[in-house]
Amino acid sequence: MKSVRIVFLISGNGGTLKVVHQANQRLQLGLDIVAVLADRPCGGLDYARSVGLPAKQLAYTRKSPFALREALLEAAPDFVVTNIHKIIDAETLALLPPGSFINLHYSLLPAFKGVIGMETVAQAKALNLSIIGATCHEVEEEVDNGRCLAQFALGVDWQRDTLEEVYELVFRGAGLVLLQGLLTQAGREPLPLISAANWPHSILFSPRLCFNSSQLDEAFWQEIKGLGTVQPAVE
Repeated sequence: MKSVRIVFLISGNGGTLKVVHQANQRLQLGLDIVAVLADRPCGGLDYARSVGLPAKQLAYTRKSPFALREALLEAAPDFVVTNIHKIIDAETLALLPPGSFINLHYSLLPAFKGVIGMETVAQAKALNLSIIGATCHEVEEEVDNGRCLAQFALGVDWQRDTLEEVYELVFRGAGLVLLQGLLTQAGREPLPLISAANWPHSILFSPRLCFNSSQLDEAFWQEIKGLGTVQPAVE
């Protein structure tokens, strides 16, 4: 199985970086994180360095993207996972084939388009929405507007579920849907339907997952949590 070369562009705690890295190690998915690039000091950069991933802080903005472009050309990734796509311009996107830049958004797009991080969940609660989720999508210049690659839907009951519990469930589902989006773009085929018995809520992944998520048990998620606190407002 040919490895899939991935670059992460981060600016925060690096929660999804940790999920992808740890899940790849456990499930042997053939993902190769060839660079972790940040525009500021952050927990995600610290994590990458602590586990031996190539990591670098760069000075770049939308008006001055040259350091980022140089780093991307050097890393030669198949895909770039970014939570800071608002500062990526058209020329930078054009460095790689269409569909190479990927973003994870904590809602079922186009709902809450442009809302940052887990603020989507807080707004969903304010509206008493009973189905929420996450979307992995291609990046375009317009924020949260690219083609959908994979989605995760979660049924919630705000009379029963606390905001903190829902944050955690959405974080977990979003991590899996990012993995799914990457593998789908890499041409992996979905597995036969596998029961999600370890989920306490009604859930749906579309398309079906390309990996056995039941191997990512509660111990796995507690390990992820131990690598750094989930930050509701970031990534």
